[in-house]
Amino acid sequence: MGAKAHVGQQDVAARVAIGGDASPSSSSHALHRLLHIAVLVRLALVGLMLATHVIMLPGTSERSDAAAASASFPSTSSLDLDPSSLPDTYDASAGLYVLRAWREQCPHASPITRRITAALATTAHWDGLHFLDIANDGSYPLEKESAFFPGWPWFIRAGARLVQTAMNFVSPSPPCWTTSLLLSGVILTHLCFFLNVILLYRLSLHVLSSPLHAFRASLCFIFNPASIFMSVSYTESPFMTLVLSGMLLREKHRQWSSALLFAAATCVRSNGWMMAGFVAFDAMHEIVKTRRAVSGAKTIASAMTRIAIIVAPYFLYQLYLYHRFCAIPLYPSMAPPYCSQLLPNIYGHVQSRYWNVGFLRYYEWKQIPNFILAMPAWMLSAAGIWTYARSNWRRIYTLGLPSAAIDRRPLRPSPSKEWTQPFMRGSVLVYIFLWLAMWIICITVLHVQVSTRFLSSCPAVYWFAAHFITSPTSVPRISVSHRKHSGSGTGLASSSHSSRTPALLLLWGVLYTIIGTLLFSSFLPWT
Repeated sequence: MGAKAHVGQQDVAARVAIGGDASPSSSSHALHRLLHIAVLVRLALVGLMLATHVIMLPGTSERSDAAAASASFPSTSSLDLDPSSLPDTYDASAGLYVLRAWREQCPHASPITRRITAALATTAHWDGLHFLDIANDGSYPLEKESAFFPGWPWFIRAGARLVQTAMNFVSPSPPCWTTSLLLSGVILTHLCFFLNVILLYRLSLHVLSSPLHAFRASLCFIFNPASIFMSVSYTESPFMTLVLSGMLLREKHRQWSSALLFAAATCVRSNGWMMAGFVAFDAMHEIVKTRRAVSGAKTIASAMTRIAIIVAPYFLYQLYLYHRFCAIPLYPSMAPPYCSQLLPNIYGHVQSRYWNVGFLRYYEWKQIPNFILAMPAWMLSAAGIWTYARSNWRRIYTLGLPSAAIDRRPLRPSPSKEWTQPFMRGSVLVYIFLWLAMWIICITVLHVQVSTRFLSSCPAVYWFAAHFITSPTSVPRISVSHRKHSGSGTGLASSSHSSRTPALLLLWGVLYTIIGTLLFSSFLPWT
């Protein structure tokens, strides 16, 4: 009875915190507030990128034209170029590369168009250049670029067609193709970001059943430290849109639609196949729940089919790459080694050869600065996973299955903890397993500095951040003392430590966003 009363107090507090009331419209009101904040943050970030472009690179348009004219960068349409002939500055000189391609397409463009295109080119640095090159060509001109899945370039290319079609109604001469590609990437990634705010909020309501935690989790996403990569032509925003959409449909028990969206996510990024874990998890619980041979066989068949749908894009992409570089080789005298393999893993070969991705390969003394950059994301992940696991160890090692299916000892849940701490709910378990798997990949395989943005697509990260800000257990001494004297579980306001927690998380997000924007816009590496 006390737990339910406390829940009622939290619901009221949640509605007050998000500026709503007890009516059904409070959810839409919270979303409006979140979107207003998101728009302001995006505008500030774009303004910072433009300021960096103008202040740090004065006269960019004129100097870039002159430099691009004499630069020996490959044409984006050339398919007979040996990747080894690319200059070492290929990644870092994205602006010149993009502007050279644009200059060939639009030699008589106005100065204003040149400046707009030069500003848009700041969103195509590093990986963005490769996505732009694939979108421009419509295929894979370079073996090195096979590390980037085709889904996002396809979206950019389709968006560029729409941009040119729309501009035909406004101007008799549509923008150049390169400008359309750049504009398409910027528009799509920002649209996906705003969709992610909505999707994360709605998913959080389904999983956590707490308006307050849903609102704060979405706020943490808006100020997340990987924000710069959700404002440029990278896969972070579109991938997260597809993943969150699939997760939300799963929560609504629309399993087949969810599988299709997870498959679309695999088209965008290789780790989309990890979403097959949701299907396996649900099937396992369904089999244990029904305990019927016929129902179990149907459940397994359905789950295997949906898993096949989710992982199919990965293998189809491998098949395409084999046909691209082996059946019709670019360099007949230099056939890649995977062409003679029975089961070629072309994606793995490219990641290893060109990007040095492999088990513990990044553990070198010279990478210590990158480990320091990744450490906040690693520490947050360790704290979140440990906090959840510690609350109920049996739920972890039994995979959340009913206790009777594992042993005869009764499972004693703590309903009051799940009511007052939504992050501890059983519905969060499968997302914790996903978080754990992604964290292990960050530690063992990935370039460690990309951990921040790699983990940004996992909703459990933001749920734990909201829990860390909201939960009384983050300061147990104060909370216990407060409960003893007042009978209330809301002792957060009296804790100086807890009052610093939101500020520290916000500082991490804002600091990484500002530094990342300055460095990324200036051709300098970031996470």
